[in-house]
Amino acid sequence: MDTDAMNEGRASGMDDRALMGHPAALLNIISLETLERFSFYGMQAILILYLYYPPERGGLGFTVPEAISIVGGYAGTVYLASIAGALVADRILGAERTLFLSGVTIMVGHTLLAILPGISGVALGCACVALGAGGVKATASALVGRLYEAGDGRRDAGFSIFYAGITLGAFAGPLITGWSQANIGFHYGFGAAAIGMAIGLIYYLVRRRRLAPYASPPAAPMTRRGQLLLACASLSIVTIVLLCFSAGVLNAANLSRIVATIGMTATVAWFLFMLTSATISADERARVIAFMPIFFGCFVALALSLTSSGLILVYADKLLDRNVAGYLVPAPWAQSANSLLAIGWSVLLALLWRRGRERARPAFQIPFGLILIALAYLSMVPVTIQPPFGASILALLPFEALFSLGLIFVYPLGLAVTTRLAPPRFYSQFIAAFYLSISLGSAVAGWAGSRLFDFDNRMWFFLGGALVALLGAALCFAMLRKTAGIGTNPQVTKLEVA
Repeated sequence: MDTDAMNEGRASGMDDRALMGHPAALLNIISLETLERFSFYGMQAILILYLYYPPERGGLGFTVPEAISIVGGYAGTVYLASIAGALVADRILGAERTLFLSGVTIMVGHTLLAILPGISGVALGCACVALGAGGVKATASALVGRLYEAGDGRRDAGFSIFYAGITLGAFAGPLITGWSQANIGFHYGFGAAAIGMAIGLIYYLVRRRRLAPYASPPAAPMTRRGQLLLACASLSIVTIVLLCFSAGVLNAANLSRIVATIGMTATVAWFLFMLTSATISADERARVIAFMPIFFGCFVALALSLTSSGLILVYADKLLDRNVAGYLVPAPWAQSANSLLAIGWSVLLALLWRRGRERARPAFQIPFGLILIALAYLSMVPVTIQPPFGASILALLPFEALFSLGLIFVYPLGLAVTTRLAPPRFYSQFIAAFYLSISLGSAVAGWAGSRLFDFDNRMWFFLGGALVALLGAALCFAMLRKTAGIGTNPQVTKLEVA
């Protein structure tokens, strides 16, 4: 599709304000992403229990630190796979086709988890889900960004609605899979995740034509030789990973550390390439520099988020009284509480911004979100001093409320600013780099949770998390202020970054 056609399609999409004043195609993307998050968070909520529950309770019998490490490494791999998804979208299939095929891959992964017992089902299922979710992450956000013209004031509100859809899926997923696991078994929970993804794909197909104006082909298609080399490299990587597992070099205890190392290496390599390559223009290089504090702020926030999400679930399962009004609340529902609160915050903030209320600039908003996350960690201190089962699961609500609000001030804003900064030649790569910050945060969270958390010294863990969030807020603020005037395009560097 040529540029004129895309502009005409975008213009017509801008006039079709079918979702709270936003383009109708936004609903199509949100529906698939919502049910993808339903399946992802629903599966992840019971995966950690499946790993450390003993075989007599339907689990695999890993230790809690090993289970946290596996889940952290898996989550890191999901977002690391967004780099591969961006490459496929930019050079081979285009964003829209990559989005759809990635959804199919996710459904296959959840189905494998549901029907294959033991560690083989976990390995194969999680591998498919990671690859598919990486493709969705790299393309869904990019397509949302393409719905809006440069300078459209609705962009941030659109990403907040998009984030609300994500949190809706994250809310419903653990509710359904958690109930299924508690009442009929783990594999039925994994099956529920597969069904959710299948529903999302069917709805997406019905409305697929809505995205036609934005479904541009790859801007720089990869040659057949390049595709063959990519396929060989991918096969080599899979072979190496399998050999490392067979030889014991890669195992449950060190998975998150190795994924974190890979994520750090990929981060350094990408930034070095974008800052030193002769093929990168001065304006593109300036955009990369302006993106650095966004990357750092999101890394800190998501590392703390994913550290807490896994540990809070284990904490609820092992240390809190889950009996509420005579009903034993499934432990995965602790994750749903966070998402439910996030939905309310997202809609409220989107309505305020739509009515023209002035919102803080990113230089203040992202550090403010990190401060809220620090307060969330501090709110856990009174809970940690209670004896085992001395506190109700409802005691997690202050933590969840503060954390969900703090994350909203970091995640959707960071994603929206990233789509603004991304040069046309590297649009999906910038989105993938944003998710790389989450990959790195996820893997670090798995390492930190498995190595640093001790049930006997749990108060110090949460105090340490609060300190990390505050230091991150101060450093992120300093970096954002420093990069506010960088670049040759004042509209980007001053208005949109500062």
